[in-house]
Amino acid sequence: MEACCVLKNALILLLSVTTVTGGLEMCKQQIKACEGDSCYKSIPCYHGDCNEAGICECDLCWLGDNCNEYVDNFLPEFNKEEDTAIVSDPWAAEAVYTAQAFDGDLGTTCPMEAIICDCAEIRYAITDGDVNKLFYINNLTGDVFVREASQVISGRTYNLTISAINSKGRKSPSPNSEMKLKVVIDDLHHHLAQVLLQNELTWLGDEIHSREKRSTEEDHYLTEFNFTLVSGEVETMEVGRRLDYRLEIMIPKTDGMDLTVEFFTKEIGNGNYTPVLALFNVMVEDKPEEVTFSKGDQPHIEMLLTDEIMTAYDRAIVTFGEVKNTNSDPVPIYMLFSVTQIKNPSTMFDTKYLVTAGAEYDKETYVWVGQSEVTVHNSTDEKSVEVDIIGPREIPLDSAGVYVMVTHCAVRSENFTFEITGPEEKDIVTVGNLGVKDFDKNYDPVPQSIYFYNTTKVGSDDDVIYTSATINLGIMTNVGNYREARDEGNVINVTFAIYALNNDSHLGMEIEFKTSVIVGKETLYSEPFKVKLVPRKDA
Repeated sequence: MEACCVLKNALILLLSVTTVTGGLEMCKQQIKACEGDSCYKSIPCYHGDCNEAGICECDLCWLGDNCNEYVDNFLPEFNKEEDTAIVSDPWAAEAVYTAQAFDGDLGTTCPMEAIICDCAEIRYAITDGDVNKLFYINNLTGDVFVREASQVISGRTYNLTISAINSKGRKSPSPNSEMKLKVVIDDLHHHLAQVLLQNELTWLGDEIHSREKRSTEEDHYLTEFNFTLVSGEVETMEVGRRLDYRLEIMIPKTDGMDLTVEFFTKEIGNGNYTPVLALFNVMVEDKPEEVTFSKGDQPHIEMLLTDEIMTAYDRAIVTFGEVKNTNSDPVPIYMLFSVTQIKNPSTMFDTKYLVTAGAEYDKETYVWVGQSEVTVHNSTDEKSVEVDIIGPREIPLDSAGVYVMVTHCAVRSENFTFEITGPEEKDIVTVGNLGVKDFDKNYDPVPQSIYFYNTTKVGSDDDVIYTSATINLGIMTNVGNYREARDEGNVINVTFAIYALNNDSHLGMEIEFKTSVIVGKETLYSEPFKVKLVPRKDA
């Protein structure tokens, strides 16, 4: 009986072995009731993994003993024949529309919660209506973008055909594999450009002129605009100097009038334009009690960065929504903004550049545009940077020392890069986060969010040990005191961390790291900083 039982167990013995041959996984299993080295069979597993029993378990969308039978029961289709996208700002980086098809394999061949389902993946393409390549579509997400904002025409409708195909390039024969997308360009910027290009100038003074297109069907035509230079000299503009403007809007009595205002330094009709003048400090002063905005007490202000110099704003769009004035007499709304000249190698000095203020209101019935001519000049100054490092001189093991580089800058407008370089000795410390802490008041023209600026670290992501870190801030423009580095308002604060690894053999070591500031292509500051490694502080 005992021998019988042993034989019975031997008959069901199954030993699985997995090997890889030429990149192909082979599932090997011992044949039942067979002894010896040759008592096994190999099963190629093309699209799956071998389990403990030596069986090829297929990935989603694959079947068969060898997982080599592709299953795609459905092809992607749209659930609508056509749709419309209204584009109010062709220059914005956001998608103007998102196409969305569906594939029946998701929820049948693959579970709905599947993260990867190849047979249900969808690819998108613009297959008709875009001969001049003015638009493009993300083939994975279906997001549609304006590719050539300078070429699209305000008021025009572009009829695009969007197709959905599967990951293997197959398209359903059904008409639902395509949808029609009408893209309507209806933006304030192009309306203002149209007025500027088609109307004669009406001079209002030495520096400011305006153009307008109006109807007289409603009292809203009584809305008046007064665009003035508050401070600064338009004839003697230099890098880092500022001009302050004010736009006064006299709102007549109205039960509701939509209003959008735009300020810009972009050059109309020039798709290759790189800004010479940048906008900043756009604000709306407190409104009169008789006036209400549907957007709230303050309108929505959207600052738009130029594509070429990513730290310079060349457009600002102010959306008031519906404006109401219950007073029988017109009441004023005041808007303020500032302009500065920034570093731009393509600047043509002793040349006039334009600052434009424009408004569109009452459902596009009325358009007003005012412009200021600014003559820009070259300037040369010595650049200087002085740095104070604030932080601990000792770092406990398994802890981090957090530091601030208080950087005083006498630089008008230039590219700034900060670098932290760890010691030559390896595996003692790691360079931690490097980022912007804040900007002093003279740097109002640049993006203020600390999350806007990204750090690059050198080292091992696997071990989380980094030997250096670099952050390139881009063009930083100072609109205040750029004569002496330690003048008020000139500080850029950058923070970083040095983490001491938990190794008792490092106790008492004095290590040295280096902090550097590169302005343009010139290193204006580079100094070592020494710290001592001390015992770990237990909680």
